[in-house]
Amino acid sequence: MRRRRAAPAGVVRCAIAGALLLCGAAATPALAVGEGATGAVEPTANPVIADALRQVNPRLLRALIAAFGTLKETDPEIAAARARAAEIGAHIGFSPAAVEALLRVLAGASVPVEPVREKLVQIAEAYDLARLRLYAVPGDAAAVQQQDVAAARAALEEGKLADADAALAPVAVDLAPLAAARADIALARLRYAEAAADYGRAAALTPDDQPDAKAELLVRRGAAAIRQAEEGGDQAGFGDAVGAYRDALGRLSRERVPLVWGAVESNLGDALLAMGEAQDDAARLGEAIDAYRAALQVVTREGAAFDWATTENNLGEALWKRGQQESDPADLEAAVAALNAALSVRSPTLVPAAWAASEDTLGNALRSLGERDAQPDRLVAAIAAYRAALAGEPREAMPREWATTENNLGNALAQLGEREEGSEHLVAAVAAFRAALEERTRERAPLDWAMTQNNLGNALAALGRREPDTGHLADAVAAFQAALTERTRDRQPLPWAMTQNNLGSALETLGERDRSRERLAQAVAAYDAALAVFNAAGATQYVEVCAENRARAAALLAKMR
Repeated sequence: MRRRRAAPAGVVRCAIAGALLLCGAAATPALAVGEGATGAVEPTANPVIADALRQVNPRLLRALIAAFGTLKETDPEIAAARARAAEIGAHIGFSPAAVEALLRVLAGASVPVEPVREKLVQIAEAYDLARLRLYAVPGDAAAVQQQDVAAARAALEEGKLADADAALAPVAVDLAPLAAARADIALARLRYAEAAADYGRAAALTPDDQPDAKAELLVRRGAAAIRQAEEGGDQAGFGDAVGAYRDALGRLSRERVPLVWGAVESNLGDALLAMGEAQDDAARLGEAIDAYRAALQVVTREGAAFDWATTENNLGEALWKRGQQESDPADLEAAVAALNAALSVRSPTLVPAAWAASEDTLGNALRSLGERDAQPDRLVAAIAAYRAALAGEPREAMPREWATTENNLGNALAQLGEREEGSEHLVAAVAAFRAALEERTRERAPLDWAMTQNNLGNALAALGRREPDTGHLADAVAAFQAALTERTRDRQPLPWAMTQNNLGSALETLGERDRSRERLAQAVAAYDAALAVFNAAGATQYVEVCAENRARAAALLAKMR
């Protein structure tokens, strides 16, 4: 997956000194394990942690992460970084050493850490739950257990996560709360596979006459497994997550705890949606749609408005993805309806990030409909949705999401521009793709960078075909060639072939304009490369288009002999 590059030391030192911190959040004591309003037993994360961390300037967090990942103990700037970490800790009830340890986890992460505030919230809440579980160990536990638990507590306070895990290892074999604490610690260390295994072990150790507690651990297992699949690249995690959620649902009573049951159904939908997207599996997407619709039977707008909106949003995304795969306009129309329902609750003032996400997905569904509609109305509406999303996605706080929306906006503008005689929308598309590339760099996100380079090439080529000058066509060739440095035949055969076809088209137009046999020969070679992959994959629709392109370029080349 994608990893953010650390900033150079000079930038780090400047950023730590000048960034803003918090906006007056106050610390509260840790919460205890208890029976919730819905009836499910679940350790409750301290809500102040998320609220406070989401007020930290993301530039400061990135600077601190880079500092703890690069600075040595002898560097004087390390003291400034630790002072900032101590300020954060004071607001959330963590020791300075614990905050530093969590930032060091992010500095060494092998999984994506953007949006950085949300990732820090994730691991901080897991750390807090581990502390909560350890302080909830009964006082009459065996002396050896008490000794190891005390050692684990001390290690956590000192930010020594590995030592805390090691202290618990011998006593967590037979005790569900301690196995769960080990899982929390693994999650705080971004070790998703270990977390999933330990949550599963804790669930197995929980008696069957405690179905709610068992279900809570299974849900946590599913959440860790899906992160392992999405962020760690382990496809088996999707199946593990689906199995864990279904096991949890089998232990929960829809009649007794309807909102909990609905939440787990929605989680099941999330896992199936991610699985269906990753495996290009319309059947899994259909199962996700069924799960979301089941959840919506109990999660109502009147009873839990924001949860209802989240489920409607995710249903809309699943419908859009299946509609794309199956070329089914009915699914796409249903997706638009679900996303508009979500947006009737999600607002830019109350939940700006969630509102922006719904607007972005609405734009995707409208653009998919617009591709099939001769009228421009859907594409115009998609452009408006993307621009609304960009207003709610601050680039600094959510750089990846912002860049994705800029890329999506560019695609909608390009599609609209290719239908019109003027060049206004094509010019705007080029600007959107170039904006996306400011965040989607080759170093940070090579495959996303390559995709956007390909999209940029298409927009430039469309502009170039309308102009007597060949500058935009030459730029298009350069963009396609850049994309092919990461879109390789071995890594992404079909995207590679698509870009080869696009490159051939730009070279063909240049060759015809300049009466260049060399350019036309290069175009034929690009088409031949693309056809080899399309034929091998049985991609009939692409074979027909590319073969027609190749025949036209070859005929032009033959005329010049």
